[in-house]
Amino acid sequence: MNYGAGDHLQLKFEMPYVVRTADQAIHAGLGNSKIGVKWRFLDESGQGVSVSTYPQFTFNNPTTSVRQGLADDGWQMFLPLECSKTFRKLQVDGEAGYNLQRKRPDELWLGLVAAVHPLARVELLGELHSIGSRHFSENESVFDLGSRIKLTRLNTLLFAAGRSLPGSVAVRFFTYAGVQFTF
Repeated sequence: MNYGAGDHLQLKFEMPYVVRTADQAIHAGLGNSKIGVKWRFLDESGQGVSVSTYPQFTFNNPTTSVRQGLADDGWQMFLPLECSKTFRKLQVDGEAGYNLQRKRPDELWLGLVAAVHPLARVELLGELHSIGSRHFSENESVFDLGSRIKLTRLNTLLFAAGRSLPGSVAVRFFTYAGVQFTF
């Protein structure tokens, strides 16, 4: 859930339902919950570039999800800085952040996203994202492509598919699909 609490402030609460296959069994339950606030303190219309911060606190729920491998144990506090610039139909976003973690080493996050609007209701996206240990000894870098398609005034279809890049800790393929409801 996201709530726009003004032109430059957004409140967020997220509680995913996770389904995972492991050891010939299907595990399902609540993933880690996340609460955050996004504040855009520079706006592209006035300053030529948008700059924001989006601190988020992640925690596990009192369920069996940690034991089943559906949620991480402990809490995390993500402290990012985000920049965005639009060039006609192309939007470029960058992010750098530090992720404090209770039960694991802290991480550095870097990301770059490009989005183009070929049609009024369609947005195509490409992302390059890397999460590394604060000493850069290990990293998980991914590339993915996706889209947002406006179905109605209140509903948007979201999907993406990607893969870990060579040199990452784990090589994997991933997909994401969802429907966004706007009220």
